[in-house]
Amino acid sequence: MKKNLYLPLLASLLFFFSSNLDAQKEKFKYADLMSFGSGPQITKPGLDIISWVDDKNYLVSKPVNSSNAKSIIKVNAETNQEEVLIDADAFKLLTKEKFALNQVLDKTGDYNIFLFQKDNDIFYLNRSEKNFKQLTDDKLEKKNPMLSPDGKKIAYTKSNNLFVFQIEDMREEQVTFDGSETILNGYASWVYYEEILGRASRYRAFYWSHDSRKIAFMRFDETNVPLFPLTIFDEVHPEIEWQRYPKAGDPNPSVKIAVYHTEENKTVWLDTDEESNNYLAWVYWSPDDSKLLYQWINRGWNNLKIFSADPFTGKSTEIYDEKQNTWVMFFDDIYFLKDHSGLIIRSSKDNFYNLYYYDYEGKLISKLTDNDFNVDGLDYIDEAKGELYFHAHGMPTWDKHFYKIKLDGSNQTKLTNESATHDCKVSLSGSYIIDRFSSAASPAKVVLLDGSGNFLRLLDDTEGKDFDNYDLGRTEMFTMKNDTGLDLPVKWILPSDFDSTKKYPVLFSVYAGPEVKEVRNQFAFAKSGFYFANNDIIYVNCDTRASIHFGKHIFGQIHKNLGRYEIDDLISLGKRIKQLPFIDPGKIGIAGGSYGGYAVLMALARGEGTFNFGISEFPVTDWRLYDNAYTERFMDKPDENAEGYSFGSVISHLNNYESGLLIIHGTMDDNVHMQNTIQIVDWLTDNNKDFELMLYPNSRHGIGFPKMHHSQRMKMKFWFNNLLNKNFDPLTD
Repeated sequence: MKKNLYLPLLASLLFFFSSNLDAQKEKFKYADLMSFGSGPQITKPGLDIISWVDDKNYLVSKPVNSSNAKSIIKVNAETNQEEVLIDADAFKLLTKEKFALNQVLDKTGDYNIFLFQKDNDIFYLNRSEKNFKQLTDDKLEKKNPMLSPDGKKIAYTKSNNLFVFQIEDMREEQVTFDGSETILNGYASWVYYEEILGRASRYRAFYWSHDSRKIAFMRFDETNVPLFPLTIFDEVHPEIEWQRYPKAGDPNPSVKIAVYHTEENKTVWLDTDEESNNYLAWVYWSPDDSKLLYQWINRGWNNLKIFSADPFTGKSTEIYDEKQNTWVMFFDDIYFLKDHSGLIIRSSKDNFYNLYYYDYEGKLISKLTDNDFNVDGLDYIDEAKGELYFHAHGMPTWDKHFYKIKLDGSNQTKLTNESATHDCKVSLSGSYIIDRFSSAASPAKVVLLDGSGNFLRLLDDTEGKDFDNYDLGRTEMFTMKNDTGLDLPVKWILPSDFDSTKKYPVLFSVYAGPEVKEVRNQFAFAKSGFYFANNDIIYVNCDTRASIHFGKHIFGQIHKNLGRYEIDDLISLGKRIKQLPFIDPGKIGIAGGSYGGYAVLMALARGEGTFNFGISEFPVTDWRLYDNAYTERFMDKPDENAEGYSFGSVISHLNNYESGLLIIHGTMDDNVHMQNTIQIVDWLTDNNKDFELMLYPNSRHGIGFPKMHHSQRMKMKFWFNNLLNKNFDPLTD
């Protein structure tokens, strides 16, 4: 982490800006923000790198002919020679339905067999055999069609039952028969999808074995999960969409895990703990398919176990047990060594997230990394060489770098050098690395490195043709101390013609949720920060002690205390920036959505006037109203932490709120229910407090198209009016 810059900050900025003024450049217009690709080309789409094929060849997706459809190209890293693996136009002609490569639902690893879907039915293409055919013909919705590794079978869910389709025999096998509105087989309940398996799962909860002869699946029973109504107001008589949504303290779905043996047509249930008071998730097959591993976390979220189950008998054996005083997280990137010596996990049990090597009996072989910064993810293991590759957050923690280390924990080496955010892919024996990286000041570049991190060649540069013509303001990254003396990361964009004798308004863009970081040394995808700086508004991102910049001893302080310490930090940073001589102390704005929307409300209510104006989008307002898996992880159940829930409720602090608030929410938000906003509106109107409100009919979590245009314009009018004392004109501003 860089040293604290607060004390010398003003002097250094005055020197920097007085000696580095840009020549006159174009300033962003509001129309540029809303152009979505048709406006100024500050950046351009980068090289779409798919994966490494082996140690010398990698795949990219790009057009090779006039149609502009993307083909699959194999590139030799050593010679830079290209070979068309799949021509997009020729591929389309292989399918009678004219399916394109970008319509592929699933494929085998050798890019030979592909799945497509149309009108809820599944279509199949074997490229080498030029065999295209329709597999199903019942028009019932089939969710998450997935090929077996050998490409001979497909699994999917239909009517909340699991099915396996034998392609050669053109035969559908029904695996489960009890699917209903409350029984889900191979398809996750909402709370598991949102908070445990992740949105990338698309609700899929079934897993093929490597040999394609077995498929593990999870069964969810939501009978005891309370229903929540979402109202659609389109018709004369409103329609109710019912959602199974467990709020804090509510029962969870009960979960079981089974293995279906495709050749024997037999289902084996594991002897798991299926009580709704606990969680089961993250199923993995061992490399030889002899074991099925799954994870268990207790309802209190402070004890994680890994079990190894026999897929033929269902007998489970505990192989790992971790307890923490705060919370634990499921391991979503376990690596199982192919030599059967053990597994590698990433845990925060010793403060920072580090990598640990365990055998299958639960004995620690070695702590692979021992860093005072967080390992971001385990990327690749070259077992032949005994080398492991990973990304990590430091140092400074707003950077992200790529490392390798020996499996005995020796010779940790940082393979990337530029101060930036790096995203690397290593070849299959470690001879080459493709590194995509950007910094706050520079758009992404893609370079080829050798296995030691030495530069070989530039593969791509995403800097657009208009990059040098537009005013991007001045981005600075530094730290400021909170009231406890902890250095907190800050990034801001200032006007390029910064004048220390002027008074500037400030807009904080915040999230502030646990284990998330907003301050990254990475080029901004959105142009909004540049636009605000062009209009003489200093645009600020900051992170609190809740963020992943720190170790568990720091970010774990928020345990049982959501709404306390991270909000203390936002207020502390607001006060410090407000005291700078070039800041207008009456024009401090704050904006955020979801957890960020909650942070906005709490900062306005608890900040004693630190923030003058705020936009809170789809906010949580009381943790008793949010889902239990997320909330109880950090807060425990309401009856176990009554004081924490009371303090964390926005209403508990609204007596101190004066005015300056705009709340935005979608009426069909199925993540943070509009109920949260309605309860705040009820209190504010009962207590005669000024505020503004905008509800977007039928919008879910986040305001999407086409209503986004109205929402963005409304927010900009709010900021121009309150921070610049001027009316906003979307045609000229």
